[in-house]
Amino acid sequence: MSNVRRLIGVSDWLSFDLETMFLEPPTLRLKVRVVDGLAGLDASGVKYSAIVKEILIASVAEWDLAEDGVPIPCDEENKRRWLPLFFGQRVKGTGRLLGLELAEYAGNEENFLKN
Repeated sequence: MSNVRRLIGVSDWLSFDLETMFLEPPTLRLKVRVVDGLAGLDASGVKYSAIVKEILIASVAEWDLAEDGVPIPCDEENKRRWLPLFFGQRVKGTGRLLGLELAEYAGNEENFLKN
């Protein structure tokens, strides 16, 4: 008998160590939702379109960000203010842009399958 595997709504916490001066410490923690249309995206070296940027912003469900020690709510206004800045930062160890790493993770439904 085959068991059905269900998609979870939101990932566990993901940590991205960034090469950035905009975070201290330079680690961005996110919870994301699976997104359609990004699976198999080969965008290495290609600038994201406005549509992909919007999809990535929508994929972020939670974050662990603060300003002067006060948590920043993960709402639409703040996501549009902060995320595009971080999407263009490089991830330590891979040298790839955070936007590419996030698109690769959120676009792969296998990352959201529950055993």
